[in-house]
Amino acid sequence: QSSIRTNTRIYTRIYTSLRQESTAEAGSQPAGDLPKQDEVQQKQEVDPATQSSTDPATVESGAIAAQETAAAQDTAAQDTAAQDTAAQDTAATSATPIQGGDSASTAQQTAATPINQQMLASFTLQFQTPIASETVVGQLLTAATKMDLPISEENIVITTADGSERAKAFSVQMQVLDLESAQRVVASMKETLSSEPFFPSASSVGGQIAQNAQTQALFALVASLIGIVGYIWFRFQHIWFGLAAVVALIHDVLVVLGAIALSYWIYQATGGLLLIDNFKISLSVVAALLTVVGYSLNDTIVVFDRIREVRGRSTKFTAEMIDVSIGQTLSRTLLTSFTTFVVVFILFGWGGESIHAFAFALTVGVVVGTYSSIFVASPVLLWLMNAKPIEIQPVDAKE
Repeated sequence: QSSIRTNTRIYTRIYTSLRQESTAEAGSQPAGDLPKQDEVQQKQEVDPATQSSTDPATVESGAIAAQETAAAQDTAAQDTAAQDTAAQDTAATSATPIQGGDSASTAQQTAATPINQQMLASFTLQFQTPIASETVVGQLLTAATKMDLPISEENIVITTADGSERAKAFSVQMQVLDLESAQRVVASMKETLSSEPFFPSASSVGGQIAQNAQTQALFALVASLIGIVGYIWFRFQHIWFGLAAVVALIHDVLVVLGAIALSYWIYQATGGLLLIDNFKISLSVVAALLTVVGYSLNDTIVVFDRIREVRGRSTKFTAEMIDVSIGQTLSRTLLTSFTTFVVVFILFGWGGESIHAFAFALTVGVVVGTYSSIFVASPVLLWLMNAKPIEIQPVDAKE
């Protein structure tokens, strides 16, 4: 019995210590997992008489059950702590920025990063016919300007497979703020080319071609002047009439070219308020110059024809004859020039951008052509007709 009592006391102490450790671990768990207060009190209140009379096997099995219960509670506490740790890890992962680092440092880096960082967009453009690379750059810049995107010519690099200036396929690299901007530019360019007629052209030629064109233009100019002088010489029976008309034509062309050159500074000063743009020499301007030449020559021949009628068979050629001839043709010249000026001025103001330079050259040319027929061609003719030949005096041999 004494051995039984000793063993019972040992088992009772072990059971009590295990229950205390279990109670302490249960107290460290979250509030939601704590056992009820009545159950704790019932487990702690153990009758000593009952403990002393309890069978050792029963006590041992109770101690093992207490150990299993404590282990189960410990495992539940560890699972709960693991769940809390997983939740914290999940929250930390969702809050972690892409670039890494904590939220505070990332916020500082985001605030210090400039907004206008550019990226390099690469794409390929395909055309049905060969086109110049400069034309492609111009179309891209036009599309970017329509959408107010800060893209300049320096931000666009275009290359071809064979390195030529004209091709059907182009590899384009463009610096943009984002990829969407590049897609918008290409879409706008495609829409423009599909909705409007496009005429590809080259803005530059080689040196050999330019030299040939210059030589041919010079031959054509000399041939046309010789033809004008020959016709008027045959028509008025004197070469001086033809030379005077050619002088008036050269005067008209030079004045119109000077007006086109001055349009640059006038546009810079007025900003286009006078409907004057930065005009340049083009095919339409060349056509306008030829029109001015024909118009001025027609007026000059009309005046010369009246001078010939007034002169008659007289061998003299005086200033009074020119005054009478100009006075008789002045009304016709002014009325014709005024009606022509009204038409070309309407074209200049409301004709549109495509013929704006052409109308400007004609507007200046009509005024200058009328002026030259009266105040340039006739005085030059008078000076040539009355010019005295230079007499060369023979030199005495003794001197």
